[in-house]
Amino acid sequence: MMELQLARSDLNLSFYTGQDRDGVGVKGYLTLNDDTLRRERMLNVSASLDFISADQRAAKSIEGVLSAVRIWNAIKQGEMPRDFGTHVANLISDIDRVMIYSYERAFMRSPESVSLVVEVEQAPNPASRVTLSSETDRLGMRKSALDWQMGSLEKHTITRFGELLGKEVGGAGIGRIRMLPPNEDGWWEGMRGAWHHMGTTRMHADPRQGVVNADCRVHGISNLYVAGSSVFTTCGFANPTLTIVALAIRLADHLKGLRE
Repeated sequence: MMELQLARSDLNLSFYTGQDRDGVGVKGYLTLNDDTLRRERMLNVSASLDFISADQRAAKSIEGVLSAVRIWNAIKQGEMPRDFGTHVANLISDIDRVMIYSYERAFMRSPESVSLVVEVEQAPNPASRVTLSSETDRLGMRKSALDWQMGSLEKHTITRFGELLGKEVGGAGIGRIRMLPPNEDGWWEGMRGAWHHMGTTRMHADPRQGVVNADCRVHGISNLYVAGSSVFTTCGFANPTLTIVALAIRLADHLKGLRE
């Protein structure tokens, strides 16, 4: 939905391709501070840079290219990347695309344009829901049906993010942001969810507005608890695993306290 048109070919953007720091994978993202989000009435949002060319993105596999980038960034820092053997195997098995990518980077140093992969929080929306369908699986269990809805706030966040980001990169002399035109339905091509269904057993003190209370206990049932991203009051825009683990540990401590 967005592209960064670079003003210079000698920019060092290696931080945004992903690096290994002390055995930990690190990658830079672009986002806005809390004050700006509140002032502009926006949801949480971030963007990462996708340096793979359009032809390579359309190819069946880009693992070799990504592994080559990881190895190169680690070597520049005098380190060896994690899973070095796996990266070497990926590089060798995908050597043709690695050579093409290396040639482009060697003679261009930086591509003329970079795709922005935008991740945006979704506002809680009662119209979005997971229900049981009438269709059953091989075990006779009813399958789930996802009704995924997005609204004007998400669209405003994406559009305004592009405008604000464009102002910043333009002022810094980095380049300019180009917003790709949306489809006839007002949304952009290639939009998809991130496989983390959240909010279906939302936490709230009022049983009319949520499913579980602050202790993750289902309202009206004394011995039924839920620990997972379904209790999130909002989804944010980052991976939920650490928060899920924290909730599970917190619930375990609560249950131990009840036993004692």
